[in-house]
Amino acid sequence: VKRVSIVDEQIKQATRLWTVAQPVVSAFVASVVRDFSARDDVLQETAVAVIESFDRYSPERPFVAWALG
Repeated sequence: VKRVSIVDEQIKQATRLWTVAQPVVSAFVASVVRDFSARDDVLQETAVAVIESFDRYSPERPFVAWALG
């Protein structure tokens, strides 16, 4: 029997929420960062930061707003 850890579940949930939020975050980054290659870098770094700090996310708060913050 495979046991799923709390961390694995957090990563799955963060990934689900990020997948929905990513187009909005990407549009925001595109509105602020003019260089195309820099946009990709900023978006990737944002995704990593969101996953790494997901344990501080409160489900009572809108995820997109939290991710943009």
